[in-house]
Amino acid sequence: MIAGLVAIVIITIYFCWLLYLAIIWIANDTKQSIGEITIPVSIIIPCRNEEKTIAACIDSISSQNYPKELVELIVVNDHSEDDTINCIIKNNRVKLIQLPSHLKGKKAALTEGIKNATHELIITRDADTISDVNWLRTIIDEQIKADADMLICPVTLKSENSFLNVFQRLEFYAFTILTGATAFIKKPILCNGANLCFKKSVFTKVDGYKGNDDLASGDDVFLMNKIAALPERKILYLKDLNANVVTPAEDSFKRMTNQRLRWAGKNTRNPNLWNAFTGFCILLANISWLFIGVLSVFYHELAGYFIIITTIKCIIDFLLLFLGSTFHKQGKALIAFPLMVVLYPIYIVLIAIMSLVIKPIWKGRSLK
Repeated sequence: MIAGLVAIVIITIYFCWLLYLAIIWIANDTKQSIGEITIPVSIIIPCRNEEKTIAACIDSISSQNYPKELVELIVVNDHSEDDTINCIIKNNRVKLIQLPSHLKGKKAALTEGIKNATHELIITRDADTISDVNWLRTIIDEQIKADADMLICPVTLKSENSFLNVFQRLEFYAFTILTGATAFIKKPILCNGANLCFKKSVFTKVDGYKGNDDLASGDDVFLMNKIAALPERKILYLKDLNANVVTPAEDSFKRMTNQRLRWAGKNTRNPNLWNAFTGFCILLANISWLFIGVLSVFYHELAGYFIIITTIKCIIDFLLLFLGSTFHKQGKALIAFPLMVVLYPIYIVLIAIMSLVIKPIWKGRSLK
């Protein structure tokens, strides 16, 4: 009985917080317009063993509807062991930087690229992303209007016909709503370095990734937190699919698990209290659902509580996924929602436990 009441309290807090963020998401829109004013920009792409994707990424940037003379494209090679370099040098507009032998990792590559950047405005991209021709102009247009210290831009997972792909996309839809809504209320908790815009002077002011450069993951979120701590800072979310980049989902359960472990591994070093609150709400809600579900098998008086928390949880989860899938124009993925109801709580609890004892592998490297 007490366990059921506690679970209902947890689920209610979870419901109210996510409903508030959903309402904030709905109430805020970035006006979609493409202006004529242009400013110079440096685009930084860190890469390691990206021979299969880097050419397409570079081509999508080179084909932008934007004056080429104002775009500095810097690719930083993090000791690739495949044919990545030959794929890069085929495009003569790219400034290729080799990461020094004593440095390694994404943060080191980004720092090296930003250090060598000519322009004040920086955009970071992942080497496996592609974008439409108005991607850059859309970001620049918003930056000119807003003069943001950091502009968080959307990321979409490429749609494929597999459950693993749909599973990851549904999770990403929720991330999209959490990212945008918390930025709208000036309490940002997430951003994605695969598509991130910020000022070089602000990056320098906060000492870049210093203080967390020993962690392989979190270049984006830790930088955002440092900028958020500045007085009168401006961190905005660009709710415009024209500013979107598309990246492939992980193609195996092992790779997906490694990626999630990287993400989870940085949480103990994340000082963002709103991030912690949201994360605990999500984790405790899913633990409660599992716990009461298992107990109700043995204690039938808990079955009513399980039905109540399942109903509350399904309503708010579906709302977030509906909003996210609508924004990304991938509504068909919601067909898998019933399976997600059962599988996601198990998955998220396992990831939380595994992150405490397992070091993930990325690009052939064991990570902290």
